[in-house]
Amino acid sequence: MTNSWKEGTDCCSWDGVTCDHLNAHVISLDLSCNWLYGNFPSNTTLFHLPHLHKLNLAYNDFNLSKIPSEFGQFTSLFYLNLSNTGFVGEVPSQVSRLSKLVSLDLSWIHDYEQLTIDKHALEELVHNLTEVRHLFLDEINMSSVNAHVFMNLSSFLRSQSWWL
Repeated sequence: MTNSWKEGTDCCSWDGVTCDHLNAHVISLDLSCNWLYGNFPSNTTLFHLPHLHKLNLAYNDFNLSKIPSEFGQFTSLFYLNLSNTGFVGEVPSQVSRLSKLVSLDLSWIHDYEQLTIDKHALEELVHNLTEVRHLFLDEINMSSVNAHVFMNLSSFLRSQSWWL
């Protein structure tokens, strides 16, 4: 997909990139299943796209990197898919700032290292996700979490899955 990404060309014409036609801001980036591999640095230029509404990095391999806390600065996001990306460690609490999310997928289907989320971070996330309709947290280690945390979400979720 990134073969169309040529320096000096309009990024709005690149595969996987969608722009707002009024002001040419990048509002959607879909790099799913793109064979991206390697560490995911917290200083990536991805975080210079403040107008993103949709970000899909699913099915790439970020080689056991931690999810950068900088994801929390995407306060306009309504869709975030980080499923099966090779991220490990603790889900940063800054993700709870993404209060406009309608869909969040942090699921993981591999047998080795898992993502984890602590009780307080999950409670804050659930409290702030007032717009969420689709929530996927499969295979995230939530051993410190009480299932009652999800009760507030159950009335408006259309699809969800998690394993405690």
